[in-house]
Amino acid sequence: MSWKIKNKKELFPIDLKEKYSQIILNLLANRGIKNADEIKKYFDFDYYSDLGNPFDIIGMEKAVDRVIQAKEKKEKVAIFGDYDADGVSASAVLYEAFASLNFDNNVICYIPDRQTEGYGLNIQAIEYLHKKKITLIVTVDCGITNYQEVEKAKEMGMDIIITDHHQVPAQIPKACAVINPNIPNSGFKFKDLAGVGVAFKFAQALLEKVGNEEKEQIKWALDLTAIGTIADCVPLLGENRVLVKYGLLVLSKTKRKGLLEMFKVGRINISENEIPDAHKVAFQISPRINAAGRMDHANTAYQLLIEKDIVTARSLALEIEEKNQRRQKITSEIFREVQILADRSFKEKKFIFAEGPHWNRSARIGGGKNSGRI
Repeated sequence: MSWKIKNKKELFPIDLKEKYSQIILNLLANRGIKNADEIKKYFDFDYYSDLGNPFDIIGMEKAVDRVIQAKEKKEKVAIFGDYDADGVSASAVLYEAFASLNFDNNVICYIPDRQTEGYGLNIQAIEYLHKKKITLIVTVDCGITNYQEVEKAKEMGMDIIITDHHQVPAQIPKACAVINPNIPNSGFKFKDLAGVGVAFKFAQALLEKVGNEEKEQIKWALDLTAIGTIADCVPLLGENRVLVKYGLLVLSKTKRKGLLEMFKVGRINISENEIPDAHKVAFQISPRINAAGRMDHANTAYQLLIEKDIVTARSLALEIEEKNQRRQKITSEIFREVQILADRSFKEKKFIFAEGPHWNRSARIGGGKNSGRI
């Protein structure tokens, strides 16, 4: 590995150079953090003062009002998620927010099958939800590219609220409300939220407007928000930094039976006396959540996050641990085969694409319908 060091040295005021080392100042400058106020905010921030007002976001008021209408009319609502750790945690955050508002069991969560349905809304899922008499679909971590699917849902009498963080296409779906930091003039002060971060803002707005007494409870969703944010590899700056810092504290105190059983089964050392860092979440928690969707169906991971029964939680944690171990074994075997191939035939090449018809699709990057690729 060849490291390239930035040699450029920024000029900093004397007071900053007296307070911080030149190395620290250069590292911050490389991240666009240069003046005294920005540096102070980087090291010294607060949950209450450094999270933006969710109602400053375009579409938020309309989305919240539509949910209130659904609650008052006892409509059936579906949260449509994604199968990775970001989407699964976002689905759980929003589901629990709806549950705290007493939706009387009128909310379900639908996570598509990675292998058979792929990413985002699809017509088959919309037809299924229509048969279930769903009248409002709320997407998390997806939906911004699903123009045709949104039109189909509208034709069938269903409204859709989109919460997403991915790049915005030229043609934005004509949903009931669209909440995405990448929409021009979206009202988001911070643009790099993960899908779970956007879901958290929506949940925050819902509890502030509808569940005044419960609005402080949203802080207990920060454990899931931190997991999804770290898993999605978004920059840990701005609001992400706030959500993750306090989320890791909440994670160390979590009462979620599913997470506690995951820690036991996976021998993950997390407690009030052992506050996790982003590295531990990224390499020990996120892969286990992702393994469910990669090896089978992400519903297992989703159920683990919201499970209240200790016996069921234990069973789900054991199932996920088995899937993760199987994923590791398959990935290691594919890597071994690729390494042999590279050493034999492509030793002088700097970049290699390899494929094998028997490779598990869950372990590939790219690839066709019936093959795995690395």
